[in-house]
Amino acid sequence: HATSVFKPLSEARPEPPLPQEPANPYKAVVYVNLDGGLDSFNTLVPHSNCNSKDMYNEYKTVRGDIALIKSTLRTIQATDQVCSTFGVHSDLSTVQQLYKDGDLAFFANLGVLQQPVSTSQKGSYRKLNSKTALFAHNTQQEEINSVDIYDDTAGRGILGRMADMLGLNGYSPGTVAVAQGGPALVSKNHPLISVNPSGYEKFNPISWEQVDNNVVKEMNKATEIGSNVLNEVWADKMFQALSENGILYSEMSGTSLSNPFPSDRLGVQMSSIAKLIKTRDARKTDRDLFYAEIDGFDTHGKQEGTLSEKLKEINGALSAFVKEMKSQTLWNDVAVVFVSEFGRTLKANTGNGSDHAWGGNYFMASGDLNGGQIFGEYPDDLTSSGDQIVESVGIVIPSTPWEALWNGVAEWLGVHSNNDLATVMPNRDTFEDMLWSGVDLFDSAVPVTQSPVASTNEPSVAPSTNPSEAPSSG
Repeated sequence: HATSVFKPLSEARPEPPLPQEPANPYKAVVYVNLDGGLDSFNTLVPHSNCNSKDMYNEYKTVRGDIALIKSTLRTIQATDQVCSTFGVHSDLSTVQQLYKDGDLAFFANLGVLQQPVSTSQKGSYRKLNSKTALFAHNTQQEEINSVDIYDDTAGRGILGRMADMLGLNGYSPGTVAVAQGGPALVSKNHPLISVNPSGYEKFNPISWEQVDNNVVKEMNKATEIGSNVLNEVWADKMFQALSENGILYSEMSGTSLSNPFPSDRLGVQMSSIAKLIKTRDARKTDRDLFYAEIDGFDTHGKQEGTLSEKLKEINGALSAFVKEMKSQTLWNDVAVVFVSEFGRTLKANTGNGSDHAWGGNYFMASGDLNGGQIFGEYPDDLTSSGDQIVESVGIVIPSTPWEALWNGVAEWLGVHSNNDLATVMPNRDTFEDMLWSGVDLFDSAVPVTQSPVASTNEPSVAPSTNPSEAPSSG
């Protein structure tokens, strides 16, 4: 309060209102950021039954020393792709099984795009994507977290904008990060809550020097007219934080799970998310957006061992999370999306690794997913003469933008109007013919037939006749 005069009144500041009961059935999205650039062409590999040529042999020739041995791959079936049989990395047994069960789908050759790049334009790929610095970790991390290449809503994340639109339309969204930062969750209207996955702390965790909450409240009494606005904001946020902390600490401390989770970093984060989902009734949320993150995917050298270790971490955490969601009877209501800032070069470098590139293959899992298939277009030529390949090191130009996937996820969550979808994805209209709908991706999604238009930031008609008056912030 050192910035101006604080003019307290004698009465106490009112307690923040308790969050209202949510008006809609629950859904959640878990965003898992694979920081560093996943080598996804060693995650999803062409195997057999390919169109007119041996795609595995081509893959092996191009990738050289980092190519996976064909006999180690876990096979899956696909339609409308260059091959009808693909191979999944041997350490992704859960991914393979979920795919076979129809609960997981791959998304081939996704990446950050300013606009589509046709075969005839591939020599100008940098010029056509001049609004971003391709192949750089920092800028491409920013791009996948924001999905806003022109910075129309600078500082806000793709999931944060979804939360804003959902909140305006009668939902009660929560945005929670269990990893540092959570940039994809930053919104205009909903505070980002950070939770230590190793254990949620109360307001003052130091047992030998406790601060009485009443003392804090006494210092932040109601103020008279003329008291500085910054004082008011500080005091209101302090009261809100104390209230949210009390609810979360009580709920998280008393919540147990039905299934064990791995003790590695992603396992602990996914365990924390599973606990948070179990506390949804106390937090009064009907839409949760979670952010998790693990690093170590920047495999410039000795890729085989490093990638194997990281994929085992993904596999174990995903396996435990799916089991827990099924125990909570929520697997049909939760979607887990794995993203990374870019793919890696097809050709190995001299250190038996791969370098920064562009397009990559990612995956999403949900009990409600229209899974068991590969969306998008896996490249049909991995050599330097391929329509989507540039530079001698083998950089794959994405055939599909991130907007395509997030469009379907947003519709599934309940973002339906033209204006709201265009606000969530400011560059959406550029890719009008490339977007997946909610119906394309999810079994229960509601059809949306409108075409994209420029955003006016106006909410659509509320999905409920009894919307929440004060959507939960946590």
